[in-house]
Order: sequence, then structure tokens, then C-alpha cells
Amino acid sequence: MNKNNPAQKLNLTEAISVLKLAPSTVSSLLKGLPSHILHFSEGPEEWSPYIVLVHLIHNEKVNWVPRIKELLSNPNVSLVSIDQLPHRIDESVSITLLLEEFQSLRMRNLAEVGKLDITSMSLEKTGRHPSLGVIKVSEVLSAWMIHDLNHVHQISKTISHYFNSLAGPYREFLKILDQ
Repeated sequence: MNKNNPAQKLNLTEAISVLKLAPSTVSSLLKGLPSHILHFSEGPEEWSPYIVLVHLIHNEKVNWVPRIKELLSNPNVSLVSIDQLPHRIDESVSITLLLEEFQSLRMRNLAEVGKLDITSMSLEKTGRHPSLGVIKVSEVLSAWMIHDLNHVHQISKTISHYFNSLAGPYREFLKILDQ
């Protein structure tokens, strides 16, 4: 086992454990924040924490489980591209409702994954991603898990940057502000 990269093979139980954490982690970061922080972005091409949550919800609907099902049921399927955000975003929807939707969709999706009877053999099934080439079921599950963690980091970074100017000389020790 490589100590720099200890996970050599996907363990579905571990993956599910990590995937279960995202809704409560995101909720802990966002619930109760004022609207101006939720909608703050670091630039015109950057996503606010609110938009990141919209993106996570959208992916729960169109990305992870639908793609896993396609890979499992259609050997060597060619997957279609998906948009990273829905075509219409209603920014008047409360953060509480979005967090509840994310929680509900995630629990439904994890229950669906549990019904798929995924084995070590089916984790190796492949298909063709429109931009990445050949992908495995195990890679989709791993990417889903890491995608969550990536966006938890993104939310944390954006909120940190909102308060950036208040840190004074402590900025030197706050590496998240350098990203």
C-alpha cells in the first residue's frame, strides 16, 4: 500500500460513508449565513456558495446515478455531455429549501445505489465519456465522492475570501486565502 495514496481500490462502503456526509457538511457551512455571503463570488466566472449548491443538486439529478445505471446496463455505452448548471436558476429559492432538496436527493440516490447490487466485477464496467474517454463505474463513484469534497473546499475558500481583508497579518498563516 502506497502511504501517499492509500486507496488502491474503491471500497463501496467507504465511498457511501463519504457520500453521506456531503449534505450535512454543506448545510453546516451555509445554513444561517446572510444572503450577501451566500451570493458572494470571487469574480465574474466564479461560483458563489449558493450556485455551488445549485450545481450539487443539479448533479444529483442528472449526473452520478444516471451515469452509473447507464454504465451498468449498457456495456461500452457512449455517455452524453451534461450541463454543469440547470438552464434556469431561481436565486430567490431559500438556502434552507435547497439544503433540504440536496439532502433528500442524496439519500434517494444512495438508496438507489444500494439497490444496484454493485459487485467488484460491475465496478469495472466501462463506457465512453464525451470528453474523458473510457471510464469505469468505480471511477464515477470515486469522482462523485471527490467532487463533493472539492465543492466543500470551494465553498470554504469563497467564504474565507469574503472575509479576506479582515485577517490582517494573520493572512500569512491562512493558506486558504492564497488559493
